[in-house]
Amino acid sequence: MSTRQVLLVNPARYLKDTYIFPPLHLLYIAQSIRRTGHEAEIVDIPYLINTQPEKFNLQDDSGIDYVLSKDFDILGIGSVVSSYSYCERLVKKVREKRDGLPIIIGGSLGLPVKELWEKHAPVDYICESDGELVIEQFMKCYPHNKEALRNIPGLHYLNEDGKYVGNKPELPMSLDYIPFLTYEEVDLEYYVENQRRWIKNVLCSGNYQFREDERFLPLLMSRGCVYECTFCFHFNRLHRKHSPKYIADYIEFMMHKYGATAFQIMDDLILINKKWLHEVCDEIIKRGIKVSFFSSGGKPNIVDKEILEKMKVAGFRRISYGIESGSQTMLDIMKKKTKVQDNYKAVSLMKEVGMPCTVNIVFGMTGETKKTMNETKDFLVSLDLTSKEYYAALATPYPGSPLFQHVLDKGIVEDTREYLFNLGGYADYKYNLTDMPRRKFLNKVIDLAYQVDRAYYKKRNQCRKILSITLEKYIKMIYHAIVPPDTRGRIKLKARLSDLIKGIFGMK
Repeated sequence: MSTRQVLLVNPARYLKDTYIFPPLHLLYIAQSIRRTGHEAEIVDIPYLINTQPEKFNLQDDSGIDYVLSKDFDILGIGSVVSSYSYCERLVKKVREKRDGLPIIIGGSLGLPVKELWEKHAPVDYICESDGELVIEQFMKCYPHNKEALRNIPGLHYLNEDGKYVGNKPELPMSLDYIPFLTYEEVDLEYYVENQRRWIKNVLCSGNYQFREDERFLPLLMSRGCVYECTFCFHFNRLHRKHSPKYIADYIEFMMHKYGATAFQIMDDLILINKKWLHEVCDEIIKRGIKVSFFSSGGKPNIVDKEILEKMKVAGFRRISYGIESGSQTMLDIMKKKTKVQDNYKAVSLMKEVGMPCTVNIVFGMTGETKKTMNETKDFLVSLDLTSKEYYAALATPYPGSPLFQHVLDKGIVEDTREYLFNLGGYADYKYNLTDMPRRKFLNKVIDLAYQVDRAYYKKRNQCRKILSITLEKYIKMIYHAIVPPDTRGRIKLKARLSDLIKGIFGMK
């Protein structure tokens, strides 16, 4: 068997991609490739852009040219759908320079927009789920056993008519088949430092004493989500998990090999199976493992005091709740399957056990009005939170989600490809889904944060702080008034400002 070289690319997404975590998806897949006797290399484009800005940026093909400078037999690209515009450029240039080389795409970048790939930049294969399993079987079959390739669960291929066909994935409920990750092929210290800085600046309010020598690594204990929130995209509705023993073994491995002292849990949802989570905490406590956990994925209507107290003993320092709104009208529109009073109780329990939490809020969904936004404001004020303790995202329709289908049906988005070429992050709001004028809505979001903060500081008689947040509010409103809402417009504005600065200072 001849050894094949697979290049795995993590593409850029936005105008400035500040993704702080290592490309876990590609690290997992690289391990699977090596188990078959082949070689794998990872190119992380956001890392290149952020560490070598003089050489790489999103506005040109510098990252793509770097990919093409590599020696490889198979190209794998894994990412989220917001990287589509960059990936289409990458695929077209690879086809131009290396025609015939097989290309595999995975993640939400694949199946949700398969019609775009068929029409504009056909790739050979699309992976639907659990890329570790798919790529391992692929490497064993490619290129000689074409029939076996077409029978791999979870792999979709282009048929003679230029359409993707394939098989549904076969997903094991236990994830313990996955070997422990290693980080030798990436610059681990870069990601450790970025995570430490982000967690310190964003998550460490409240009574958690942050340690400057904390070494954070990501941790996946489970995959999937059983819920159907309308703004979210998932391949399936299964919640699959590692065993408590595997999780504790993995944590100890990361502590000893990489000096990990803290973990950011990356699961979509961990507070869904309390029996399993109790067992995970019990295993960590029994072994005397002393690390800190920062976790997302809390389902508020499942939480009780007993599990929170045990999580705190096990080392959990903060949990974020996907509450999304303080309006029952909006919760029902989003199909959250929770009640406002459940959300209030969950956050109150966190305060009772002495564990800080972050409340995630989504503004701007279809049906959002001044009334529903004021209900969210009143909810946040009633919890005695500041804007540092809730994370506000603006509703972004992603292909594959019910929300995206809605904007297609309503004609809000007419061309999916053009939409993806202009798509920014979830802090942008390019397509107004509310009945309010866009700028008025954005100003309302800013004012809401101000009102929440003002209530908090007024209660504590902190007049200077109130003056500071008032000034910050108007600065944000001015920013939204002058910055173009679309990515291309912001790129042009950035270029003009750069030229202006160079002209003022006589720079070439």
